[in-house]
Amino acid sequence: MHLIGMDTVQVNAFQTNLHGGRILCQGPEPQNQHPPLEEAVTLLRTPFKRRVLLTNRPCGIGPYNAVFKIQEGSDWSLALTYITHGPKPCLLVIDDVPIPPALWTKLPPSVTLVHRVSTPVANTKPYSAIFFAPIQDSTSVYAEQVFRTLQLSAKEFKDVVNELRVAGLGLVYYEGQVQWYEPVPESMDSGTWSKRQLSELFEQLARQFHE
Repeated sequence: MHLIGMDTVQVNAFQTNLHGGRILCQGPEPQNQHPPLEEAVTLLRTPFKRRVLLTNRPCGIGPYNAVFKIQEGSDWSLALTYITHGPKPCLLVIDDVPIPPALWTKLPPSVTLVHRVSTPVANTKPYSAIFFAPIQDSTSVYAEQVFRTLQLSAKEFKDVVNELRVAGLGLVYYEGQVQWYEPVPESMDSGTWSKRQLSELFEQLARQFHE
């Protein structure tokens, strides 16, 4: 399914690679319903040479090369120094920590940023794409927050949310357009490859074998 049609608006499937982008994941995410971020940001021909996690809560190293616990300004400086002087391309995941405005101008283009939050972000302009957690109730406070971000009428929004809720899909806001994504059970922290990534890998290996 690539297109969802309603009386008021049509919503396409999100199929853009966001390698090098600035991505906001607006939660909270229901259990086992995560955006397909690993697939969205990964390029198999140019894999990430470093993965970095910034968080303010205890966690294991997981699939990351480094984890920084962010509690004060000096922690940001230390993490930024590690990122900017390390090998590229780099994946930077910021887990539910507000981003200081100065960070946006200091991140090199070779760093892909994923910002996961459980509360609304006031300024969404720095982000190239926003993944919204699936909306279960179009009248909820969370749905109202999503509505204020999108450029849709009230009727269009209600139609889209109801259609996606029935289909079990989430919303993406990318380049001024509303698109849909199919949630996956694994989060980025699992390090699991999607079926499409595995297919691309096998195709690449097959081409190399025949060369």
